[in-house]
Amino acid sequence: MKARTRKLLSRTALAVLCACVAVPQALAQGCALCYTTAAAAGPAAARSLDAGILVLLVPTLVMFVGVLTFAIRRASVS
Repeated sequence: MKARTRKLLSRTALAVLCACVAVPQALAQGCALCYTTAAAAGPAAARSLDAGILVLLVPTLVMFVGVLTFAIRRASVS
């Protein structure tokens, strides 16, 4: 691995770590109305909500991993 790539990866990892540690209260944010409505809807609605989250999450992660893999392969070829 080139020194430039290693330096970029270490800086990126440090930035992500700082972002995760700096504001833990931001992870606790949420819409009180949405939470109350989802909690009162019952188990069938909760399963539907979970399925909806997965439907939105999986394609996004697949695209992200694909672009990241392409970028890493492209960088290692050059």
